[in-house]
Amino acid sequence: MNKVIFVDGDGISRAPMAAGILKRNMEKERLPVKVLARGLVVSFPQPLNQKTETVMISEGLDVSDYQAVRFDGNEVDRETLVIAMDSQVKRKMLSDYPDFFRANCFSFAEYIGDELEIMDPYGGSLRTYGLCFEVVKASVTKLLDKIRWEV
Repeated sequence: MNKVIFVDGDGISRAPMAAGILKRNMEKERLPVKVLARGLVVSFPQPLNQKTETVMISEGLDVSDYQAVRFDGNEVDRETLVIAMDSQVKRKMLSDYPDFFRANCFSFAEYIGDELEIMDPYGGSLRTYGLCFEVVKASVTKLLDKIRWEV
């Protein structure tokens, strides 16, 4: 595995949270894996959701250059792990992008063996975004354990 792409609906909340956390851990452990966040519905580059940005900054993650980018199946090859933030996003990806390498595409919960998916905090309070961050962080920890064995 040489790349992980987290994909969400708009690419401005859960996916960048997961990518930011995983990137930081990859750098600490000096694992040579590229980490990206993408959105399915991105018409133009847009910044993080303000509440997502607040939570990520409070957790010490650098978000200064973040812009949402639309998912592109051409970024995916046999060495790429694609993590849809929930099963609905995965279904939409498989429907909208039938030509990308699909064998390495999973919902987050599916890949790490969780029963519950990570809720979308859209429209919630800052506290809701903070709770979402904590769930994403715990999920990334499980993901990192799996990645260590595959790198």
